[in-house]
Amino acid sequence: MNIADVAELSFAGLKRSLQERAFLQKRRGLPRPSAVRVTLTERCNYRCQYCFHWRRERYKPELSLEEWKAIISDLHEYIGPFPVQFLGGEPMIWPGFVQLVQHCSSLGMRWGVISNGSALSRKSVPAIVAARPSNIDISLDASDPAIHDLARGVDGSHRHIVDGVMRLVAARAAAKQRFPIRIKTTFHRLNAGHLVELVEWVRRHPRMSIDFSPVRLWPSVERDKLYIQTEEDHAKLDETLRALVTLKTAGAPIETSVDKLLGIADHFRGKHVFHAYRECRVGLRTLDIGADGSARHCERFSIGNLTSHSIAELWESELRKKQIEETLVCEMAGGNECGTACTAYRSLRQEASRAWLFLKS
Repeated sequence: MNIADVAELSFAGLKRSLQERAFLQKRRGLPRPSAVRVTLTERCNYRCQYCFHWRRERYKPELSLEEWKAIISDLHEYIGPFPVQFLGGEPMIWPGFVQLVQHCSSLGMRWGVISNGSALSRKSVPAIVAARPSNIDISLDASDPAIHDLARGVDGSHRHIVDGVMRLVAARAAAKQRFPIRIKTTFHRLNAGHLVELVEWVRRHPRMSIDFSPVRLWPSVERDKLYIQTEEDHAKLDETLRALVTLKTAGAPIETSVDKLLGIADHFRGKHVFHAYRECRVGLRTLDIGADGSARHCERFSIGNLTSHSIAELWESELRKKQIEETLVCEMAGGNECGTACTAYRSLRQEASRAWLFLKS
């Protein structure tokens, strides 16, 4: 990505905001998907304490490389400049990952990936960088290896991931590219008192930023281990959040908005969190595509399958138009399962702030 790319995406974001406003005020126009996430596989090679993927007894059937190429080509024609984000499970362990992102590059399509960083090998990194990503997001929970490895369930994973990130930084510089490398950190009881150190580690590297999201869990055993629950823990949490806000205000490369950072405390207290819009806009902007080609806005709202229908057919269907109205009044909006997680709440101001952080780094 260069300045021209950022300008194009910023203009697209402004256009989306205006279209959403027109729809909400007059039910006029239909914004196309702008937050597109593709799950290539539900399988993962890590055993994160707060994740369910490795605990599954069954996995969805996975599409072939050729099937994904056809879907990606269809998306490219429909969504415009917004990048497709690949995720999992762990997307980089899917056998056709490099070939698929190379296909994106050949189309001139923007793409990004959210990865645990385990597959950033000497062989894969040059090929991934050559495919010109819009962003590469790497999960890292602490600068302390012991804390990270405990949370992620794999001994030695911190060292392995950091080596891969440094390999990625070097390859990006060698290719004279400027795509952001974003550290994605899950905020939980194990690391809550150690996140300032992680921010300091991130800021030592050019064109690297960090984005925080709190852990979201349902089983009581995991909640007891990883949720911040006691008054003492909440006091430490509040102290950490104040420190992060101070760092962000002073120019540290923290992408998370101040509103969302402050909302993390309410999240762990079981309160609703609205860090931008109060209504859910998942029906207006979000398209999640499963490993089997199934398409949905979120866990509650499915719209069909892209192996049998084009994106235009699904997005412009009467079913989806009905679902938009249901998503806008969804009682789960701002709740513990999605209030601090979903891009459906992100405002134009927050998007502009993220773009500014990228431009000045």
